[in-house]
Amino acid sequence: ITIGEIMLLDAETSLIKDGLISKMIVENLPGGEAAVRTHAYDTLDIAKPQPFGLLDATEISRVFGSLYELSNQNDSALLSDLISSLSNTTSITIGQVTDAVSLESIIINSIISENLIPILVLSDIHPDTLEDNETPNTVALTTEIKRPDMIDLFNAFETLGSNVTLSQLETLLGDSLTILDIQTMRTKESKIFEGKVSKIIEDTVTPARIVDEAYVTGDTFGLIEPLEITRLLDALDAFSGGGAVGAASTQLAAGAANLKVGTLETIHGYASLIIRYYISEGLLSFVDSDVNDAAYEANYIGTYYTYDEISYIIDSLKVLSGNDLDQELQTLITNMNPASLEPQMLLELFDETGYSYVMQREVSKVINAIDFAAAFGISIPEASYVGNDSTNIDLKDAELRAIADALDALGVTTLQMDQIDAGSTSLAQIKLAVEADSKLVNRIISKSIVDANLDTVESHIGEADPSVDI
Repeated sequence: ITIGEIMLLDAETSLIKDGLISKMIVENLPGGEAAVRTHAYDTLDIAKPQPFGLLDATEISRVFGSLYELSNQNDSALLSDLISSLSNTTSITIGQVTDAVSLESIIINSIISENLIPILVLSDIHPDTLEDNETPNTVALTTEIKRPDMIDLFNAFETLGSNVTLSQLETLLGDSLTILDIQTMRTKESKIFEGKVSKIIEDTVTPARIVDEAYVTGDTFGLIEPLEITRLLDALDAFSGGGAVGAASTQLAAGAANLKVGTLETIHGYASLIIRYYISEGLLSFVDSDVNDAAYEANYIGTYYTYDEISYIIDSLKVLSGNDLDQELQTLITNMNPASLEPQMLLELFDETGYSYVMQREVSKVINAIDFAAAFGISIPEASYVGNDSTNIDLKDAELRAIADALDALGVTTLQMDQIDAGSTSLAQIKLAVEADSKLVNRIISKSIVDANLDTVESHIGEADPSVDI
């Protein structure tokens, strides 16, 4: 019997006809009665002590309507062939299933669910889109995809191409799925696909790089915030120029430490929490992690920088590179030395309105490495350091600005402070330098005065190092 003939028969009003059609549908289904859920049957009939097996009239019409769409509206298609094709995942296409599930037939949905769930992987399907349905004379419940969610999902799948078969989906829905495909499919707002994307991201990015704040609050499945997915995909697309999400994330993980300044600024600008973790990871592969805790998010001290910290680092890199956005961040930071740093750079790096704690450490290390003992017979004053304690390594931001002003006053154009010769510097320059109030530079000047025997006992009273400081 053809689909055209059975639809003409179904148009007739007859309880006997409905009974015969019900039996025919059930007998032709893969799995027979076991494939028909309780709510597909007529309510009054199923409630009888000995049900006949009459399907709900609306369900019968939906089954035939779905099969007619599956046949591409071919009246001559055999009913038995159409029903069996629903389970043939190697031949049935996304376009055919999209049309078939649009009528929300319970039976058709059950057949598609049975074949689709293994392809999607049950653990990758958001539980809100699943339901456990009863089958007559069977104790166990059957987990199936809810019909509205099935429709949304196939509307999303159809963007991959109507001729793609269900079996091909298993390969397509892995980390080879392109960023553009994901972005396009997400416009269909399928919760199942959103959950699948979350799992794809977890598999490619790895859960360790996904901070708790990236997930939907209270969602035990592990659904990533929609806005975070959007930002991540946009950033990966900008970074890689498209392609597969898996390849882009792998490329970023491998090259995060050597990002160009312009690329770093671009991907950071999307404000993705996951991208920020990649950036943090790259930086922490070559900078100290024990900087001021304020550089990090409160729950991720030592591993995950704040958005502002990375923004300040980018501003710093622009200063170091002379705004050359093609230079790499690791090279710029690790190549810093007294000869490459200028007083004006310090003023820009450590602006009073905000600065990078990472750069504070790196610049402090450059200054700490200068051999002041060999050059002047002095050490850096404790008061120059954060907490007035040299074990902190970091010089105070105010001290760094004061050093810059003092060096500028002395006419010193780099941070090569071991080359300062106060004895050949004019008194006017020394006066301006002292007024800058750098503890370090003032000690250098004080040592020159002491070495020239121009100091007095009274000039040392109350100073941190009475043997040197004036």
